Amino acid sequence: MREALLDEVRRSVKSVFPDVDDDWIRSLTLDPPRDPSHGDYSSNVAFRLKDVVRDNPRKIAERLVATLQADASWGEAEVAGAGFINFRIRPQGMHAFLRDVADPAKRSAMIRDPEFASRVGLFQIEFVSANPTGPMNVVSARAAAFGDACVRLLRATGVDVRSEFYVNDEGNQARIFGESLRVRFVQAAGRDAALAEDAYRGEYVADLGRELLRVVAALDAGSPSAADVVARVRAGEDGTIAALAASCGTSDAKPRDEVVDAVAAALDFARIGINSMVENARASLGRFGVEFDVWFRESSLHRAGPSGTTRVAEAERKLEAGGHVRDEDGARWFVSTAFGDDKDRVIRRSDGLPTYLLGDIAYHLDKAERGFRHVVDVWGPDHHGYIPRLHAATVALGQPPEWLRVLLVQQVNLLRDGQPVKMSKRGGELVTLDELTEEVGKDVARFFFSMRRASTHLDFDLDLAKSESLDNPVYYVQYAHARSRSIFRQPMAERVLARESSADLSLLTTDEEIAMMRVLLLYPETVREAAHALEPHRVVSYLRDVASAYHRFYTSGKQEPTARVLVEDEPLARARLFLVQALADVLREGLDLLGIDALEQM
Repeated sequence: MREALLDEVRRSVKSVFPDVDDDWIRSLTLDPPRDPSHGDYSSNVAFRLKDVVRDNPRKIAERLVATLQADASWGEAEVAGAGFINFRIRPQGMHAFLRDVADPAKRSAMIRDPEFASRVGLFQIEFVSANPTGPMNVVSARAAAFGDACVRLLRATGVDVRSEFYVNDEGNQARIFGESLRVRFVQAAGRDAALAEDAYRGEYVADLGRELLRVVAALDAGSPSAADVVARVRAGEDGTIAALAASCGTSDAKPRDEVVDAVAAALDFARIGINSMVENARASLGRFGVEFDVWFRESSLHRAGPSGTTRVAEAERKLEAGGHVRDEDGARWFVSTAFGDDKDRVIRRSDGLPTYLLGDIAYHLDKAERGFRHVVDVWGPDHHGYIPRLHAATVALGQPPEWLRVLLVQQVNLLRDGQPVKMSKRGGELVTLDELTEEVGKDVARFFFSMRRASTHLDFDLDLAKSESLDNPVYYVQYAHARSRSIFRQPMAERVLARESSADLSLLTTDEEIAMMRVLLLYPETVREAAHALEPHRVVSYLRDVASAYHRFYTSGKQEPTARVLVEDEPLARARLFLVQALADVLREGLDLLGIDALEQM
């Protein structure tokens, strides 16, 4: 509805002031007033026009309102104060808009934003990205819920967007993880082996070690030599331990000591372990309702391509060609201070090894060369200081300042009985995504993660999340959908809808019905604005408002709730069924944009 009214304002400005620039007119906005008693929407267009047309804002507003009121079937416009224009929508004016919102094709068209989609072009969101050395934890889970909802919102508006997970499978952490898995494998065989001080100590590493030992035991039972076992295990390094078990079988028997020693000495534990963790992450995220278009391996940046050089070396040469590199004390530095960073940054150490930053620069060079016109990186809260240096690098590589946007997802505090929950049974440090999903369910977890702006800390109350009461915001919204859908399972609803007759929406006149219509008409603009701002929490707030409006309607009056819709007055029943159906559709679709299922029954 806002867009339709805004179009009326723009036409009015063009009609009264034909010399005003079209781009200026397109920049006009319409917002709800701070005080709802002033109407449904308000515009400050007269104040913006005063310097353009050289006139008093109130006089400008009066001229515009006269034009707006000439054909105002939607309601009325009035001048307020020194020149504001307030808009009030009559119930009759809502009906045409409601029919559009209730129609799936028209609703989709109202959400789509071709101008926005064209402006942003091919769009990429990279989120969750983490060292694949441990299970997905609750911080990753919040980033997953946020990033996936952003992707869904952008696609709803028509943006060509790709989701990507950056797998940090290169460097020291990968090496430490591989050594930790090797030790756990040897320990599983009953041999003495000590974990290093910096080892990964979570039980999940021991689980992987035991599973690998069972594969080796099965191979040992059918192989003539330790060398043959090693060859067959190494043939599976490109896969995962689970895939190796599926193809080779497993056994609880103890393999020969020489076989254990040979495998421990020859196997690339980092490679097969990380591949296994990546697949575990893919499965965990899949159960959470998150699928990525691309899983990008950091290690690929360090392998020579068709040109015979690595992506990392290409990025370094490009920076050097632009004059953005200097050498000092045997190291190579990116002159990031030229682009607003507080100090220059090392990109290649004195030992010749590239820094993590150079790998990130190479990764973003790859993104640019894949044709992305806008890139969003979703990072954890501890990476705030890293933003200026990477932003400086993308500008140095030739991208406009707005090409890269970094969004931070803040910490999650899990609470049980009001007290923090810190340790995981399997993860070793943090509660895992799988543990959280098992305890509260995917839908509840995703809803709670999306309730607050991602840049704010989140207290996740596990007791509230599991409660089946209207105090639980997820239950509150899903119950509204289930309530609305239950009406259509009544025999009378089937009889009313079976008769071919369009709903007479002019019969919807009660305060509760009007409140429902008002909130439903905000749906397309809520989705578009949430997509533009990359703020899924706006959709959560909106859905809670929709649910609240329906619960008020459902519990108002003295009738039994279902009878409030299925009244004997068949035309009125048909109109109310139309309204309830539109509300159920908006709740279902809005929840889907957040990756949450709308329940039919509760």
